[in-house]
Amino acid sequence: MPSRTPGVIRSRGVALHLAAATLVAACSTAAPVNAVPTSVQTSVPTGRPPSAMVDKEVTFDSGGVSVAGSMREASEPGGGPRPAAVLIAGSGPTDRDGNSALAQGDIGTLRFIADELARGGVASLRYDKPGTGRTGLGPYATSGEPVDLAVFSAPVAAAVTFTRQRPGVDGRDMTIVGHSEGALLGLAFAATSKPGSLRRVVLVAPPARRYLDLAREQVTHQLAAAVQSGSIPAATAREMTSQLDAAIRAVRTGAPLPAPLTPPLAGLFNPANARFLAEIDRIDPVAVARSLPKRLSVLVVCADKDIQVSCADTRRLVAALRERPGAVVRFEQLRGVNHVLKEVGTQPSTGAEYTAALPFSRQFARALARFVKAG
Repeated sequence: MPSRTPGVIRSRGVALHLAAATLVAACSTAAPVNAVPTSVQTSVPTGRPPSAMVDKEVTFDSGGVSVAGSMREASEPGGGPRPAAVLIAGSGPTDRDGNSALAQGDIGTLRFIADELARGGVASLRYDKPGTGRTGLGPYATSGEPVDLAVFSAPVAAAVTFTRQRPGVDGRDMTIVGHSEGALLGLAFAATSKPGSLRRVVLVAPPARRYLDLAREQVTHQLAAAVQSGSIPAATAREMTSQLDAAIRAVRTGAPLPAPLTPPLAGLFNPANARFLAEIDRIDPVAVARSLPKRLSVLVVCADKDIQVSCADTRRLVAALRERPGAVVRFEQLRGVNHVLKEVGTQPSTGAEYTAALPFSRQFARALARFVKAG
């Protein structure tokens, strides 16, 4: 793993941007339905003319939370129903475009995916997850109730229902595209989806292990890199690892969280997060993959410069998906690409380049276009 300073560990928490540690602070107001359309930004020039599609501000309800998003659809009515997709953001305070409040600058991963889908004539909805962007926290803002997994999983189902009912959308041709933690939420939704509600699933950098197992690996790798670079003493790393293990045991057994925890761990393991962590950690991605309906076509994508989810883990998920008799599963390993789908070439990824003005993966764009076109 690349060297990381304590500041990077502190600012990014776990490399997955785990969780709702900063959720409460991210509350804001929701947007009105059908506001003035915004212009579409093309993230990667491909030589093809952009589709005549625009973003329209929309809101939809999810368990009392008014979720704000961008519906990418035809600028003019007519032309027949289009296939459509719902895009699901990764963990932490990540908004509809794939930008994180923990990062200074534009990442834009989900906006890029919406651009590429539009080039193929696919409408899409991407939304600000609860507590980010223009989406509020609804009753959670004032109730003091701990945030649970449903706060983030329920909007997936609500977004699919909302999108299928939009004028000009072919409700029989729906895709969900999840990135990182969003891939885990998408996978879980797909496993219980009603017949006919989904046609395709795209899993981009999907976790293939239980949440806290992956969290432990990521944090310990960051600590080891910090020790190697001389940023922190080895004794500090050992103490933080011990605290991490104790916190994971507490979450999994329902015991009180240990205290005091050092600031980086205290931001993740706190009473407001404990229920969410316990619930999402119960999901075994490989077991869920085996239960996915075989009628669903699946595209699984990993990146060789991803420092958060390894391609080796991703292949375990692909193998489980292929255990379903007759299942259509496509796997794409991106070359020279980081976790947020930006091309880094031969350079190592550190996470610091997530907001850099780098081109998005043309290999991913081609793989996505082929998958959607294949039906």
